Amino acid sequence: MNQMNILVTSPSFMKVDGEHKNLLETHFKNIDYFPGPHDNNSMIKFANLYDGIICGDDIITDEFIKKSVPKLKVVSKYGIGLDKIDVKSLEINNIRLFNCAGVNSLTVAEHALGSIISGLRNTFLSVIDTHNSVWNRLIGRDLSTSKIGIIGYGNVGKDLEKLLIPLANELFIYDINLKDHKKINNSNYLNDIKEIYKNADVICLCLSLNKNTSGLINDEVVNLFKDEMILINVSRGEIVNEMAILNGINNNKIKYYITDVLEDEINFLNSKLVNNNRVFITPHIASRTSDNIKNQGKMSVENLIKGFKML
Repeated sequence: MNQMNILVTSPSFMKVDGEHKNLLETHFKNIDYFPGPHDNNSMIKFANLYDGIICGDDIITDEFIKKSVPKLKVVSKYGIGLDKIDVKSLEINNIRLFNCAGVNSLTVAEHALGSIISGLRNTFLSVIDTHNSVWNRLIGRDLSTSKIGIIGYGNVGKDLEKLLIPLANELFIYDINLKDHKKINNSNYLNDIKEIYKNADVICLCLSLNKNTSGLINDEVVNLFKDEMILINVSRGEIVNEMAILNGINNNKIKYYITDVLEDEINFLNSKLVNNNRVFITPHIASRTSDNIKNQGKMSVENLIKGFKML
């Protein structure tokens, strides 16, 4: 494996020193670091130069893949989401693909919990006011009296539920794979997503992006929300329709939209959500802690090594 050429594009992987870098440099000698995220035009410049890639949120298209065979053999995703990768093309061209499933779920859930509390307590708006020399003592509400909805019951959703069980008044949980409507302690497991829209004071999106979830939050859905509902997104920007969010804010159906993701993060200033005083955007940092970077980085390297050993 020493002679393999490896490309690393994940900026988080590069940001922190630790065992993950040592492991990579022990097994591979020819490593290039080009921080992304890269769009297709940028990725094409790397075509057919590398045997393996540790990628972040780069766009890996069929065009790039076809130009990279037969040299490219393994793609290791630093992270979980594969929606920006042409998975089918990798399969057709016999290129092995791995991700870091489950490794960052608790870290992301902690970020979601912080966003929930910040939304209920008006934290973001209060900070902006004081920065603008306004001493405005807004009145928030307690998590202990609030009803929280979790849409998406994968690893992140389950970890968020565990964090919220001792804190929230009541939890409403929906996932397309939940078949039975049941209640255990203060968690309501639903088979009708509309019950979350109608009952929750705060909704957190913990979904993967696919054809069924793209544009899930639209005008029709927003109109079902309780007035002044707080919406939090730690999944993918494409799950919400941006105009529906703005319409919901203008109609007072949405009090705050707190998101860690946007539809186009490379050109984020083009988003209609930027600079709205009731939209609070963190730059895709939910999983970006030093501890998680090391853990996720180590897993991505281990996956890369595993992929070459399977050849």
